[in-house]
Amino acid sequence: MRKTLLLIFLCFISLTILAQQPTPFVTAHNGCWEGTAIPENSKEAIAMAKKLGYSAISIDMRQTDNVKELLKACKKNGIMPLVQGDQVATFKAVQKMMKNKWICQTSSDSIAQEVRTFSNCEILVNMDNVTPQEAIKRLKAIGRPCGLSATQPATLTKTLCVQLRAHGFETQSELFKPAYEVQATNFGVSRTLSDFSYPYNPTIKPTDIWAAVGQILSQKDELNKQWDHYAHGGLVLRFWFRGAIIVIVNGDKKYSLVSKGDSMQYISTRFTDTAPTIRIVAALDTELAEMEVTLYAVE
Repeated sequence: MRKTLLLIFLCFISLTILAQQPTPFVTAHNGCWEGTAIPENSKEAIAMAKKLGYSAISIDMRQTDNVKELLKACKKNGIMPLVQGDQVATFKAVQKMMKNKWICQTSSDSIAQEVRTFSNCEILVNMDNVTPQEAIKRLKAIGRPCGLSATQPATLTKTLCVQLRAHGFETQSELFKPAYEVQATNFGVSRTLSDFSYPYNPTIKPTDIWAAVGQILSQKDELNKQWDHYAHGGLVLRFWFRGAIIVIVNGDKKYSLVSKGDSMQYISTRFTDTAPTIRIVAALDTELAEMEVTLYAVE
């Protein structure tokens, strides 16, 4: 009886926290690509990003010579380009074409300041191993809207993120691969660049939901789910539990989650050209208060 009441209480708390947690602005790295079927930095990858609900895609000027073509595809699909590089002339061309409706990402403070002289777009500057005071000083010299982009997870401490957000600056994580790919829960990260995340959007209606409440799993117990007839889309997984579980998505993406039952755990991933599968294995005896896997399929 006591265990049942605990599970009911955990479910109530999890729903309350879920309602309060924001979702990040997720950028698809080089579009939504999949091997040779949908190449990186292609019109097809941009179209797929739009179908999957992304708000932005990144374009690395060092990896492509068809920036203009990709920008046209962004305009056609109504998606924001995040343009990465350090060439002011190219940034000027992007500004002329996109009219402030783009994001500039650079590794140079001086280039960021120069871009600000001709554009009011959002600017992200690569900074690692900086103190909050140093980052705020550098960003103030550039002028809002702007923010910090980090390539090392250790850079985005709770103190840094909270202080930057308090001063009106963004914090971006770049290609991190933790289990919590919906990273707004990580101390207020507001921007993510990801090869893997599916950008949960409450305006997009789910295709299917697989849910469980009050499951008691012994070590090595499994829960399995496979969806046939779907080839493209996204999965958002939410767990509230006490114990340890291993989550295997599509047979190859493996996540080890450990929780004391004090916070919601997230995994968010997309799938292309494959029927999605979920395998959940209890690594230890586990109380699974709530699990919800939401499937979003696109044509």
